[in-house]
Order: sequence, then structure tokens, then C-alpha cells
Amino acid sequence: PMPQSTVEQYMWFSSLAQRAYDCALCPRMERNSAVMGPLNGRLESRVVMVGEAPGRFGSATTRVPFHGDRSGENFEKLLPHAGLRREDMFITNAAMCNPKDEKGRNDRPRVSEIRNCSDYLREVLDVIQPLYVVTLGQKALDALHVIEPHRIVLKDDVAKATEWRGVRVVPLYHP
Repeated sequence: PMPQSTVEQYMWFSSLAQRAYDCALCPRMERNSAVMGPLNGRLESRVVMVGEAPGRFGSATTRVPFHGDRSGENFEKLLPHAGLRREDMFITNAAMCNPKDEKGRNDRPRVSEIRNCSDYLREVLDVIQPLYVVTLGQKALDALHVIEPHRIVLKDDVAKATEWRGVRVVPLYHP
């Protein structure tokens, strides 16, 4: 059942964040912890931003999504141009933990990793009930498709709001 009050919403989110933090489904991310908690933003937000995955020098270290690395710098520069402020949104990812390649560098999340995180992302969207979901890059758009199929194509639909599961999805390129 959906939370009926702000207190229930925060309790549900706290439980979700703990489950994500404890998750060990993805072998190459099992020693990482999910970036999910109060630093993601406001649960009362009308906008949810969905990125690809935490970066090793960014949110995997700072615990603040899109903060501390090049993508974070670009994200911060672009927000005012969109008329948005970080404190007015909730930011999450297609993969909740930082995927690394065999040399320890950032890597794109695999389909299986996005699928493993899809229940967390779906619950975030169900708890927050935003008006808009802004996907930042193809992997974020793919994550929505795992939750419920859509026909949104990044290169064709970039910056166009499209209805999906009762919200407006606005696909953008990754910063």
C-alpha cells in the first residue's frame, strides 16, 4: 500500500534505502553501497532526476548524487538554465551502486545490474509520485523501460515530455 502521510512516506523511504544499502545482487558491486538516503533530495519533489550510476569520484564518495566529479560539475552548471535547484528535486540512478571495470574505473551498468535495481527505482517513483521524471542518458531511460515498457527514444525524443505510468518523462543526454 502507498504511504498516506509524510511520516509514512519517510518511513517507507528509510526502509527502501536500507534494503538498497544491504543489497548484494550484483557481484562486481557487492563491496559498494547504494547511494540512497537523505542526500538524494526531497521526498516531496515534483521532479525526479534519474542518472546512470554513482561515479567513483562523485556520489560513490560524497553520497550526494551528481556531486564531486565532472558530471556533477556539469549538472550544477546546467540546473539554473533549466530553472531548477538541487534542493527542489530528488536525484537517483538506474544502478544504485558504482559499477567498475576490471581496472577499477567507472563502467556503465549492465542490463542485469539495471534490472537488479529496478525495484528500488520503481519504489522511489511510487513513494515520491513526481510530476516529472527526467532521465539523464540512455541507461536511465533503459531503467524506466525495465519497470514498464515505453517507446521513448533518446535521440528522437530528447527534451520532449512523454506520458509514462502517470508521469511526464523528459529524456535528456547525460551531463
